[in-house]
Amino acid sequence: MGRPRKPCSIRKTKYRDEDGILKESRKFKIFFRDHLGTERALPGTTDKNISDHMGRNIAAIVNLRAANQPLSSELRTFIESQPRRVRDKLAEWGILDEKTAAGFDSLSFTIELWKKHLRSKNNTSRHVNEHTKKVTRIITDCGFIGWGDVCDDRVEIWLSDRREKGMSARTSNAYLTAFNGFCRWGVRTGRILRNPVVGLSKVNERTDRRVERRALSGVEMRRFLRAAESGPSYRNVSGSTWALLFQLAAVTGLRWSELRSLKRSSFNLDSIPPTVTFEAEATKNRQEDCLPLQAETADVLRSFLGLKSPSAPAFPLPKRDCGAEAVRFFLDRTGGPDREFKPIPCEDDLGRRFDFHALRGQFATSLARAGVSLAASQNLLRHSDVNLTARHYTHLVLEDRNKAIEKLPSLDGSLESESIARTGTDDIDLAPKKSTVKSTENPKKIYRNRAQSSEKVDHTSSKTNPVTYGKSDRLREKELTRPAGFEPATYGLEIRCSIQLSYGRNVRHS
Repeated sequence: MGRPRKPCSIRKTKYRDEDGILKESRKFKIFFRDHLGTERALPGTTDKNISDHMGRNIAAIVNLRAANQPLSSELRTFIESQPRRVRDKLAEWGILDEKTAAGFDSLSFTIELWKKHLRSKNNTSRHVNEHTKKVTRIITDCGFIGWGDVCDDRVEIWLSDRREKGMSARTSNAYLTAFNGFCRWGVRTGRILRNPVVGLSKVNERTDRRVERRALSGVEMRRFLRAAESGPSYRNVSGSTWALLFQLAAVTGLRWSELRSLKRSSFNLDSIPPTVTFEAEATKNRQEDCLPLQAETADVLRSFLGLKSPSAPAFPLPKRDCGAEAVRFFLDRTGGPDREFKPIPCEDDLGRRFDFHALRGQFATSLARAGVSLAASQNLLRHSDVNLTARHYTHLVLEDRNKAIEKLPSLDGSLESESIARTGTDDIDLAPKKSTVKSTENPKKIYRNRAQSSEKVDHTSSKTNPVTYGKSDRLREKELTRPAGFEPATYGLEIRCSIQLSYGRNVRHS
């Protein structure tokens, strides 16, 4: 008996190109027999291991179809992750019945499951809706039906086309972030084996910034608050209420949604220092936090809140975000009644905008002008990255730079007289004056004679005799000791000796 035939096999096929040259295919091909015994073939991938995994799963599906057994959850996940053409072929050959083939989750149904997952993580409804819309648009425009149809090349081409038609780099990155999160969720839940868009990278947003915000100077900010205080009502909210709202946003950096969620119980104005606390569901990072308040702002809030109940909203704001419109409304009224000076423009000459969210940048800029460290500013603004605080929320103008330059110490002024240390080789000429009479004696002979005379003196010195070497000799030797730090002048052949060689040198006696 021969060996039993394998349920499936994979191999690369041969083909001839246009010139008749025999070549091998790049992709593996999966060969198997269906439930009726007919030989079938499906295209695999360029990876042998993945193609072998596909073949083994297809063989298991064929066995279950022959036994009229339902598919397991693992095999259903495998079929769902395959391209649509593979699923259509299996349904055409009868390996998948029509009911099973129609029962696979499409991406439109999978998005609804992902949407429930986002809500379960306590995300805001705005965050959930925006991410769902972005993912749905990519799936619809790229023509993705199932997980097997998702391809990173098509997503990359779609994002590139949208940027050429006017989409900003920041919006393009937001679409990629949302779709990447959707695919990561598919990997975690076992719907796909790997993230198909993991290799796509974001584009540089610095080269394509559409909205640049700015901060007002101290004089302009006071004019703006005074115009709101004395201005008319806007959206059924009095001007004084808008002024207090602007002031609170400028000294705390709170966002519109955070200000709208505040209640009377959110403020503790009697503590030292006064504080404001906001709940986690109203913040962007989903964390409860507490911020200190200025005493001046706390006094205004104390008179404004009055006898409101603890559960009452602190500010009667409309549901729709109209903060930017309110800022523009009161900026037009900063020119004065007689128009003696121009109103503060909403956009400056460089196109930088001042809206409600710019009040958050106003808070960061005021901290920088006051000399607050960047780490403290990051903590007060509740940013996860210090570069975000420095790059996008701190707006320093030429006046602030000039004040920083003026703090530098002056380099002009009289130089204080300093005592200059003297050295033996530079300030004082210790060498004796040379004689004008030239010596006719050989220098080598002079050096030899001096060495011999020194040896005679050393041998006849009283120091060699411990009896005759007394206290007066030690004092004389101490007086003749060379002071530290002075390099002595040397004579003879006029060869300079280093300090280490000239001090403490022992004379070897023969």
